[in-house]
Amino acid sequence: ALIAPALQASLLRRASPARRMFEILLFGVACAALVLALMRPQWGSREIAATQVSAELMIALDVSKSMLAEDVSPNRLDRAKAEIIDLLPYLEGDQVGLIAFAGRASVLSPLTPDFGFLRLALENAGPHSVTRGGTRLEEPIRRAVAGFGPPGASQRALLLITDGEDHDSFVRDAAEEAAEAGVTIIAIGFGDEAGSPVQVRDARTGARRVVVDGDGVPVTSRLDGELLREIALATEGAYIPAGTGVLDLESIYTRHLAQLVRGGGATRGRIVRDEGYPWCLLVALSSLLAAVVLRSRPIEADRRIGAAGGTAAIAAIALALAVSQPARAQTGEGEDLVGDPLDGTAVEAPMAPEAVDTRTARERYNDAVAKLGLGEPAEAAQEFADARREAPADPELRYHTTYNLGIAATAVAKQRREEDPRAALGRLHEAADWFRQAVELRPEDEAARHNLEVTLLEALALEDELARENEKTLDAELEELATAQRELGATVGGLVEAVARAGDTNAADSMRQAFRAPATSQREMLSDADELAGRTGAERTALDAVAEDERSPEDAVRAAQLDGVLHYLHRARERMGQTRRDLRRRQPVRAYRRAIASATELERARDQLRAPDALIDVLLRESAALARRTEVWAGAAAAAGRLDPSAEEPELPVWLDTDALAEEQRAISERTGELDLRLLAGLEQAERAQPAPEAEAALDALRNAEPLLAHAADAQIRAAESIEQSSHEAGLLAQREAIQSLADAREFFLELPRLIELAYTDERRIEAVVEEHAQDLGEWAEALLRVQERNLVRTGRIDDAVDRELARAQAALSAGQEADPSDPAQQGPPPQEVIATFGAA
Repeated sequence: ALIAPALQASLLRRASPARRMFEILLFGVACAALVLALMRPQWGSREIAATQVSAELMIALDVSKSMLAEDVSPNRLDRAKAEIIDLLPYLEGDQVGLIAFAGRASVLSPLTPDFGFLRLALENAGPHSVTRGGTRLEEPIRRAVAGFGPPGASQRALLLITDGEDHDSFVRDAAEEAAEAGVTIIAIGFGDEAGSPVQVRDARTGARRVVVDGDGVPVTSRLDGELLREIALATEGAYIPAGTGVLDLESIYTRHLAQLVRGGGATRGRIVRDEGYPWCLLVALSSLLAAVVLRSRPIEADRRIGAAGGTAAIAAIALALAVSQPARAQTGEGEDLVGDPLDGTAVEAPMAPEAVDTRTARERYNDAVAKLGLGEPAEAAQEFADARREAPADPELRYHTTYNLGIAATAVAKQRREEDPRAALGRLHEAADWFRQAVELRPEDEAARHNLEVTLLEALALEDELARENEKTLDAELEELATAQRELGATVGGLVEAVARAGDTNAADSMRQAFRAPATSQREMLSDADELAGRTGAERTALDAVAEDERSPEDAVRAAQLDGVLHYLHRARERMGQTRRDLRRRQPVRAYRRAIASATELERARDQLRAPDALIDVLLRESAALARRTEVWAGAAAAAGRLDPSAEEPELPVWLDTDALAEEQRAISERTGELDLRLLAGLEQAERAQPAPEAEAALDALRNAEPLLAHAADAQIRAAESIEQSSHEAGLLAQREAIQSLADAREFFLELPRLIELAYTDERRIEAVVEEHAQDLGEWAEALLRVQERNLVRTGRIDDAVDRELARAQAALSAGQEADPSDPAQQGPPPQEVIATFGAA
């Protein structure tokens, strides 16, 4: 506007309209190419050998009742579930599994990249997911090691989330096995190491209540941080004490897991699509460069615009090609580059055809089915697992691979049954887990349910076969275990005395080694008790598998006996675990009482398999020993008279007090009362069944012995009450009254020769006293009269027994058989046959 029109042509440098339109066109093409590049176009495909980068992480979640505590909102278990779900996005590309544990461990989800299934299993996890309460840290560690499979290149970690202490499992041994398998344990501890009662909210009333165990004792959640730290360090892991606050798994992942769960896996063939965005970037860059060159050229160069634009385009294309080559090399993700010795350039290495597996997941599945048909179940199982892993979005294929993994595991178990039956048993349990997952995927499929039942029965049969390899019977093992536990109690009693003699409240802390030996022995005995309970439970389950109409009376008897054994074994194991914890804390008095209590529970388990006469013998021995201890404790020898006048007065043990004596007396009274109830139940059942005439003698023995046992149990209860009230003389008199009633009841189960021998012995004693004090019987007269009256009653029973034997012998002779008095078959029903009636009741 300031320059005259005539001078504008010589003074101004202005682009032509065509040049300006061309620049705008180039900018538009660049913008469109950039937008297209952001859309990431792809075309074509190629196969490469890619190294899978992944890790294996197993999450073990404590689902015991103490995790229902509401010291965090809404409770510990739900908070842990929420944090685990928030952790899963950080684990994309890894394989994650889930184990729920308490007293037992259950694999809710095996290692899988399918987090959808994992979330479903996590939501359903709870105290109902396991069959036994408590906390046994050995279980999840061993399950995790087994779930990882053979060692590989991938990093493996176990995230152990718990709020309790270990209930005497071999957790240190399990941690060492995990370290050998290359598994790192990250232990996260909830709760307070000092211990606190577990309180939960009642869903109906909203009120808080304290959780109690089967005996009505409040459940205390006590975190064993020292043990968790020990097992974590054994695997070069870490222990994180979360306390009673909020569990922040994100920060735990950043600080502890991120460095552990990164690793390389196997090399596999991969299909990679060619990326098209580098070419879009090439067009955009070329257009931008050409537009810049045009803007910087003078007007006089308009006529050379074509040449300049072409030169700029060529330069931009060359630059873009140079930039795009590394992008393609990175896309290969694992392509090997080798140098050409002639020109020094890098070219792609040719891939061996056999190193690339181009099969789809369904093709792998078909090949696995073929291998299974050829009798190669182990190889088929690997193929099924690969097909299942590579098809997370194919529900049909996931179900079939899960189902056939169970079939393959069953076939492997059959192959290994002869050479390694225990490994075969593990395979059967693995097959059951796969069939259980198949049922969860398709609840309506009857085939999976049927196979699950058959596999469980086969596993049970194999467990029975392995159990029968041990020559010891159940009652013999219970007897041996109870004796060992009683000896351990005596050892702990010695520790109580040693601490008391030291006269220092801190003496127990200086005797760590002395406490460690019985604690180790207790752990071994607890392991034996666990194994025994497992075999007993397996036998009981086998009896349940028999149809009701096919069960014999002996089966019903055995089932009732095993129920009693399992009940008292469970209580004994609880006391044994408490004994070991008290020994580890160096609390000798509590450890002694619990050791004796666990021995008593083991003896009560043994009682379930004893004949009535044998059980009365045991009760007599233990009652006499307890009366002697009561006499020593009370110091009442002069007032009440000694049971054994020739015995010297022993030194009073430190652990002997009213509480210990009363507790032991009540335990004996409970056992006596239980035997009385068994006799009553046996009589009622026998009368309903209209017994045969030859069984009348046994029934008469039951009828006569039952009131005496009831009186003995009542006297024992009175003895316990008197001991608690420090009434020494009354307690001793009640104990002796119970002993006499037990002895009288025992006589009714004696066989004829033993009954005659007993009567003869008492007559000789009467004779000896009369000869010695013939001039003046005096104070002996009343006692001798009681013994003589008892012998008169015995003589009547002897006369009846002889009549029965004569009748039986005459019946045998009339039937053309030779009577043999030594033949047990001709001496009436033995005691074992009578017990069957008791057990059934």
